[in-house]
Amino acid sequence: MWRPALWLYLLLSTVTAAWRPPKISPHRFPLVSSRNSEHITFEVETEYGVKLIPPLPIRKELSCYRVKLGHLVYMSTPKCGSTQMRRIMCELILRDEGVEITPEVNDDVENSRPFCMRSQGLVQAGQLLGWNSPKNKLFFIWRDPVDRFISQYGYICKKHGECGEAGESLHTAAKGFYNYLQYGQLPKGASNVSNFRHHITPQSWHCDIGEQPGRFQRVEYTQDSGELVERLRPVLDWTGMPPEDIDAALNRLLTSNTNEERAADKKVHKYDMWREEVLKNRTTLGYVLAINYHDYRLFQKELPKIPPK
Repeated sequence: MWRPALWLYLLLSTVTAAWRPPKISPHRFPLVSSRNSEHITFEVETEYGVKLIPPLPIRKELSCYRVKLGHLVYMSTPKCGSTQMRRIMCELILRDEGVEITPEVNDDVENSRPFCMRSQGLVQAGQLLGWNSPKNKLFFIWRDPVDRFISQYGYICKKHGECGEAGESLHTAAKGFYNYLQYGQLPKGASNVSNFRHHITPQSWHCDIGEQPGRFQRVEYTQDSGELVERLRPVLDWTGMPPEDIDAALNRLLTSNTNEERAADKKVHKYDMWREEVLKNRTTLGYVLAINYHDYRLFQKELPKIPPK
């Protein structure tokens, strides 16, 4: 039976604690760039009539969970397959350390987040200072912002009930997320503010992605697990791990209990209907695009067209 010793648990719990979102004033994110030289605005309906809102500036979420193995550094962005990706990196790190992936260890990787954090902390403690070396390949998983917003709503608002009044509908969520991130106006009744903030911030706010987008390789997220495996395999070659170990770790995307949860979420949360609801509502889509404008523009992605009045 393979178990970390108690002293190692305490040490690594301290090391990995740094990744958690800091408890700061909810709207005080360091400003990176406004990047609104195009003077873009989005039209939304409010209780006071039509209003033009600007895109969010690029700011910096003051936490970044990154994992390094070999010459590969994974930069974790929430609601972009990050839970699965951390499990994959966890297994590869264990294999690199010579740990046999027994059914018991496999269950720990799959179900125990602290277990993986401790395992990855071993690597982080020794190598984190060198993560930004030009020899390393930095990558993150980019997700279509509309799909990501739907996932945020389903996870934070519906599953965990942390959005307060903003969680009443997709439309109130879009407005509530924007007003919080732009003006610091926390939705009435919102709870677990640190977790709420961490999950609704744009992808470009995480891990210096907005500061130096050209430094990162982007892997595009897809709900087709087989296709995602094909997109990740050549990137994971940079870990230096044998192909058979990489394939074994990637198999989690095909067999993990997260896939069952996702299928259940799609059924319960009516994913396709929600997406259509967002894309057909000028105000809801306007808020979503204003939040995520730079997640599109930084990576040359076309914004969805706002429907006519």
